[in-house]
Amino acid sequence: AIKGLTAPLFTTTSASIKGLHLVDVNISASEERTLGALVSTYTGTSIANCSVSGNITLTRDDSKSNYIGALVGNITTAVNFEILNCVNNCAVTVTVSGTSASYTTNVAGIVGKTDDVADTVVATIKGNTNNGAISLLGTAKSPLRVGGVLGNCGYVDLNVEDCHNTAAISVGSAKSEFNTSEGMRIGGVIGSLYRATAANT
Repeated sequence: AIKGLTAPLFTTTSASIKGLHLVDVNISASEERTLGALVSTYTGTSIANCSVSGNITLTRDDSKSNYIGALVGNITTAVNFEILNCVNNCAVTVTVSGTSASYTTNVAGIVGKTDDVADTVVATIKGNTNNGAISLLGTAKSPLRVGGVLGNCGYVDLNVEDCHNTAAISVGSAKSEFNTSEGMRIGGVIGSLYRATAANT
């Protein structure tokens, strides 16, 4: 296990990652827009059997899109990929301010977003569990895409199986704080998706 990280283990990587366990992370950021304790931007094909515990806090404006996942912030690979048997026990708190309604804020316990890479990409997200509370604060107008496992699925074919969320997801002290033109898309497992099949989730 790797203990006490105060910054992402990888900023960007295309490596296959297996069996890494991050314990008691304490990541607090205000400059980043893409943030994950394991990897902020992932361009590879496989992450499996990884876990994270601790706290992640991001304070940012909504003048551009934000991607926050306890394990992975954003996946931008243009090839098929899989996220398998990962567990989040990390609390995620995101505070967003601003007046833009043009960019999304994407937050989740496992992966913030699978970005709009290609219609031909097939993604498999299987056996993942979020046990970490997710809290959205602030007065931003940016559309929210929030899920326990995956916040936002871009233009990929997504296969979801045996994924679960056991933790609370809260949005502001009042939902009207987020006065968005596209509204809020918030799900226990997935916040927003393009096209998907799901089983036992």
